[in-house]
Amino acid sequence: MTLPSEKAVHPSVLIIPFYTSMLISADSQVSRWIFNFFALFIVYVLWDKRKEIPRSLNSSALLGIALIFYMVTTLFWGEGKEIGSYIRWGIGLLFFWLGLIFIACSPKDKLKQTALHLCITTLAVCIYTILNYFFSPDAPSRNMGPGVIQHPIMGPSILIAVSATAVMILQILDRFPTKLAAILFSCLLIYTLTAASRGPLLALGAWGAALCLTSPVTRKIKWIAVLATCLSLMILYASIPEFFHSLIARGSTHRIDIWAAIIKTLDDALLFGRGINLKFVDTEISRSLVPVTGLNIQHPHNLGLSTWVYGGLTGVTLLFATTISAPWVMTKKNINYFIAAIPVITAAFFLSLTDLSKLIAAPSAIWFIFWFPFAFIAGLSHRNDAKALPQDP
Repeated sequence: MTLPSEKAVHPSVLIIPFYTSMLISADSQVSRWIFNFFALFIVYVLWDKRKEIPRSLNSSALLGIALIFYMVTTLFWGEGKEIGSYIRWGIGLLFFWLGLIFIACSPKDKLKQTALHLCITTLAVCIYTILNYFFSPDAPSRNMGPGVIQHPIMGPSILIAVSATAVMILQILDRFPTKLAAILFSCLLIYTLTAASRGPLLALGAWGAALCLTSPVTRKIKWIAVLATCLSLMILYASIPEFFHSLIARGSTHRIDIWAAIIKTLDDALLFGRGINLKFVDTEISRSLVPVTGLNIQHPHNLGLSTWVYGGLTGVTLLFATTISAPWVMTKKNINYFIAAIPVITAAFFLSLTDLSKLIAAPSAIWFIFWFPFAFIAGLSHRNDAKALPQDP
């Protein structure tokens, strides 16, 4: 399935303005207008291709739709308020999911250009944030960028997820972008270190390791990448050992205590959860953690546990099915696509371990860390332009 009027509407026009506007200001009227244009265009696509939809959306796309619908449905037995807001966000997320899938099914050249535009946009904001951190007199102690990345954990997480997705697209459609991937990884490493965020740093390392294991480049290049990264970290450690000591001294920041407390209560709403609109900070679980953590815990700090709390075993099952369905299709249809998707899946998995919360939310980190990569994987699993992945000279 391809976008209609391909000569008139480039895929980049649909996603890059929205992504850029979110990076500039996550809660602006401009970003809302841009997303409305995106959503209206997807409505047009759905109407224009309405007879083809049953055979155009494969199982992975339909499972994502089912997950969104189910999590919105939990509102009807949910323990919280804001029902209207969550319905609106769920509808918006549905358009986002379908829109990215349609973009992933665009003509090869245009999709490749879109991936390059994503890389350029990500690099630009990453470099700006790094320079601002080092040269601005009022920069915070932990690096935080503008807009949606104005958070020391979510910021690098979003850029890692988008970068990993764009590199995957380029590897599948053309060749592994060795130089571009190296530049992206280097900038993201500096940004993540200055943000002093261990979860994203672990995810970035896992993505880099997965790239080294799966990318079709020579063993020499892989060894150079590994040694260069290790050498850089050793030099940094020798220069500022107190920084690395502070990362270790922070411990688990109560993540293990939070998870243990939540696991004990999972059978309270075993099958269907407590509703996506539940305000976790007002629950007995959160209150019981105050003496242990000294904080009002806002969410379960793990996407799987969060989905179980809000959607029960049914939600977790749909989440698992959504994440594995497209890779499973790839293993049957084109193993090269699956190999290229492994680093993205790895990064998304590690990014989801410690901080993601509700699957249904206003346009925010969850849209780009979870829905963005898996929508592209779902769309790419539907493509038929199978080819061997060439080696980048």
